[in-house]
Amino acid sequence: MPILTRAPSNLPGDAPLLVLGMYNIDVLNAAPQVRITHLFKALSERVPAILIHGERERQSDVARFILRGGLRRLRGLYVETCSGPAIEADVLLMALARLHRVPIATFIGDAFQLFYPTDRRHFRLERWHASIAAYLRLSDVLYYPSNELGRVVSAGRPYRTLPPGGSPGLPITPLPDAPRVLYVGGISRRYGTDLLLEAMDRVVAALPDARCTIVGRPAELPFIESWRGRTWLDVQQATADQLPPLLAQSTVCVVPLRREPYNNLAIAVKLLEYMSVARPIIVTDCDAQAAFVREHGCGLVVPDAVEGLADGLLRVLSDRRWAEQMGLAGYRAIQERHSWQHRADTLLAALDEVHRLSYSPRLRGAGGMG
Repeated sequence: MPILTRAPSNLPGDAPLLVLGMYNIDVLNAAPQVRITHLFKALSERVPAILIHGERERQSDVARFILRGGLRRLRGLYVETCSGPAIEADVLLMALARLHRVPIATFIGDAFQLFYPTDRRHFRLERWHASIAAYLRLSDVLYYPSNELGRVVSAGRPYRTLPPGGSPGLPITPLPDAPRVLYVGGISRRYGTDLLLEAMDRVVAALPDARCTIVGRPAELPFIESWRGRTWLDVQQATADQLPPLLAQSTVCVVPLRREPYNNLAIAVKLLEYMSVARPIIVTDCDAQAAFVREHGCGLVVPDAVEGLADGLLRVLSDRRWAEQMGLAGYRAIQERHSWQHRADTLLAALDEVHRLSYSPRLRGAGGMG
């Protein structure tokens, strides 16, 4: 659990922020792990911060933190939830933090179980509902990645949005001379991987030197087995820190989600990673991601169909200047509004607001919190 030393100006000098991440971040091979890692880094550059992370194994770390009296002097608690239900230690930590009058901000990034109840992933749907109820009851501030998800889950409670962030200041590399398409993510019907590959057949018929790289998990590769013989297709596996060279070699990045109720709520972490390196993006017309791309002019929104994707790819790949303009618009948005540093500032300001409006009387003495 790393502890950093820079202190906030309006609290006791060594009062840390506790971050609870419900995923193991030792290897960054999924979006929630990337999100927790980048956001914690940005937070720890601003205030003293402690990170507890992991799946079931986090239970012992939470218990150790509580037993050592860690809750007595915290700046706040930030919880990044997972797709599954909370474990007992999570709810206990939040409940005790509330008793100690520690401000709590909770990020709910998923509602998979509401839309795919037959995929229970070894737990009952009722446990997930109970976890959501606990988050709503115990949190001072609720965050969602999009308004679309917040409206579905918040049950009328006030909420705020905390979308993914990007990395500012990354070098911009020129678009490659040959047309290159990059897709990173899940490989399945829901993710629209088949739509993209069928669209690429049409793209290559018009632009024979076009190529497409798919980066995904080995377990999901059988879904695209029938395409593996295409000479224009390159299939790779990569962790988050192995992606920069692939991004540098791409002309356009694609998020081809099928338009479904669940997908309409999502803003992918990778969307802002593409923006961070000034790559134009083609997304399908799922509500949240389409609104985000249109707002920032960083890409093209197309129908979730083979024809729509093929037409969009051909338009972007055939107009280098337009592709560069969209990429630069996304890059500027990261620098000005949508970096992980912006997200950290937003979160810390919210926790300070809770301190000021609800908990400040107990900070008036010379001692620490609690």
